[in-house]
Amino acid sequence: MRNVVRELVERYDTHASFDGLAIQLEPDSYALLPGEPWGYDNRTLRRFTEESKSQLPDEAWRNFSARVDYLLGDGRSPWLDWRVENLTNFYRGLRDELVRRRPGAKLYLNASGMFSAASVRNQLLPKLPAQPAIAEALRLHGVDLSSFASDASIVAPRPSRQAPLDSPAGRLLDVGINESLDVDRYFGDAEAATLFYHETSPLR
Repeated sequence: MRNVVRELVERYDTHASFDGLAIQLEPDSYALLPGEPWGYDNRTLRRFTEESKSQLPDEAWRNFSARVDYLLGDGRSPWLDWRVENLTNFYRGLRDELVRRRPGAKLYLNASGMFSAASVRNQLLPKLPAQPAIAEALRLHGVDLSSFASDASIVAPRPSRQAPLDSPAGRLLDVGINESLDVDRYFGDAEAATLFYHETSPLR
């Protein structure tokens, strides 16, 4: 992705209308992590232990089930925090590529596509009592957009989705997202921005 961003910026940075770059945070893209149960391989875990100074139980290195139990149990919080930190630094690296060639340009992170991920939708289903859910739902994919609230060069607009008329279930969830106070609070400190993205609707 860095190479693609670099190529785009080098090609269009002198164009008068070029003022930024938008990244679609889609569940099947390379712009975010696939979900919580991902990255349990030895190479990734070595990076995790070295960079976070965490210590995995010896059994977690020998037995995959023990590894999963640890990363979903006692090690879950530092593991998710480390993933968020790495992806946050990745977005900032894309921003750096952008402003290096075009000072003042902005990186837009459009999170509306993330709400099509089953894991995110499940987190946002109504619960009693009502609980804040958006931050944790995005965190499971390594995303913390609230960390960019004070960074004017990275903009994460508050998503507002409109599902096709032939998808009643999709429209119901979208209404919930559009009217969610939790989502309002999460994106409340973001720089004001509007980005229209029209989702395709197959005819058959």
